[in-house]
Amino acid sequence: MEIDPGLGTLIVAATGVVIVLGALVVAIIWIRRSPGATIPAERLRELTILIDSQTQENTASHVGEASIARRQRRTAMPLPASAHFGRVLWIDDNPDGSVHESMAFETLGISVTKTTRPDAALSYLSGLDYVAVIAGVRDDSNPEAVGAFFEAVRQIRPQIISLGYLAAGSSFPPQIPGLTIVSDPADLVSAVVTELASGT
Repeated sequence: MEIDPGLGTLIVAATGVVIVLGALVVAIIWIRRSPGATIPAERLRELTILIDSQTQENTASHVGEASIARRQRRTAMPLPASAHFGRVLWIDDNPDGSVHESMAFETLGISVTKTTRPDAALSYLSGLDYVAVIAGVRDDSNPEAVGAFFEAVRQIRPQIISLGYLAAGSSFPPQIPGLTIVSDPADLVSAVVTELASGT
């Protein structure tokens, strides 16, 4: 008895489809059951975070909201394609006044620790690895006190980025050696992200 060649081809094709579908089902089950990457906490700085178009869009949205809240003109903020994980330490009398800036950092995978007290900030800095310290500054900030704080910061972490974020409505930032003063949310975020992108 001869088998119709068309029927043989059909059986082979159907078998191939069943094998492919079975492989897909196994792959989907494996992917769903696989945990995310596991890495020790002390190696987080080695992670490279991809900054895709959606992340760029979300970050730009948070920075834009920060500009609106500060009654400032929105400025463009080019972002790198990738950056390392990092932490920012932020000391400010009004930590809730920079929610959108914090969300921009967090969207980029940059953890933000906020405090209102210099002694707490120095304790954080002694115990954890930070890429930048941001201090809220105003027209009436005491330059000697801010300068002394950042001198203590540099004694703990000599290479850390030191940023003063000028409060909305302030026009005459205090002159403090070794401190970069920024007033634009885009400049604030860019200063940190550029440093974290430099090693990727």
